Amino acid sequence: MIYSQQLEHDGFVVVPDVVNGGQCEVLADRVQALQNDGAGSRALLDQAWCAEFVNSRAEYGEAYEPWRTSNNDRR
Repeated sequence: MIYSQQLEHDGFVVVPDVVNGGQCEVLADRVQALQNDGAGSRALLDQAWCAEFVNSRAEYGEAYEPWRTSNNDRR
C-alpha cells in the first residue's frame, strides 16, 4: 500500500528511517517543550522547526504529500 492510501485508510503513516537516533532525540525535546494540556497537538506542523523538518525530507516524496496538501489548505 502506498503512503497516501495508508494515510487515508489508517489515519497515519509510519515511514521508516526518516531520522536517526540523535535527530529523534532533538525532535522529542522540542515536542516536550510545547505547552499542551491534551494528548497531542494538531498544530505541530504550524511550528516553524517542524515545517522546516518536514520540508527537508523531500527525498521521501509521496510520503509527505498528504501533509503538504492539508497544510496548504489550512492557511
